[in-house]
Amino acid sequence: MGVGESFRTGNIYPGMALGEAVTNVTLSADNTVVNPGRLPFLRLTSDNATATSRTFSLTNGSVDGQILHICLVGGSTFKCELLSTGNVLLTSGTWTASVNDYLELQWDQLSAIWREVSRDQSITQTLGGTYTPTMTVGTNVVSASALPATYQRVGNTVYVSGQSAVVTTSAANTASIFYVSLPVASNLAATTDLAGNANRAAASGTAYSPCTVIADVTNDRAEIGFNSTATASSLATWTFSYTVL
Repeated sequence: MGVGESFRTGNIYPGMALGEAVTNVTLSADNTVVNPGRLPFLRLTSDNATATSRTFSLTNGSVDGQILHICLVGGSTFKCELLSTGNVLLTSGTWTASVNDYLELQWDQLSAIWREVSRDQSITQTLGGTYTPTMTVGTNVVSASALPATYQRVGNTVYVSGQSAVVTTSAANTASIFYVSLPVASNLAATTDLAGNANRAAASGTAYSPCTVIADVTNDRAEIGFNSTATASSLATWTFSYTVL
């Protein structure tokens, strides 16, 4: 310790320099090179919702056996990505991080590699609640009411269940579509990124028309399609799941 330097209690870790215990880095461009120094905690923020637009790499570790904890914080929709390449070896492949996701690495000086120790998703426990989805009409649907729906999020998978009162324009087995907003935002890239089951009851309540449930990739929501059986308002029940991307 040099002359005039003070000892900072509770802030010393094996293999690290005296000083602060965290490196804060904002990812504001793609392919950012991050130098964690000798510190054990790398706290990242991102300004982009697309992980592949905010990739980062790491400089070599400072001491053999150095442990590095990485966490993404900040805006809930922002993401980043660390590839398993170069001096980084990730046993679970690319680390695509959402806010509060966590990654632990250890520096192997002999092999000159950061090796993955563990990782965790931001929400490992089950979270959920109710929300009132935004309903949007499509082909042959004149109105679709917004009734309270329930959802659960386990890790990065969201399960949704709800009901809607739907009115169609034409009754004679006409292709019909309405849309349901998501309780947790996701950047859906393919129609198969969201899937589920749904049924629409006939006005009498004695007949049902099966529905298809897929992702609307243009607007990041659920698309529910069916062949109409009546023009009067009838109840559609639906469930679907998707991954937060």
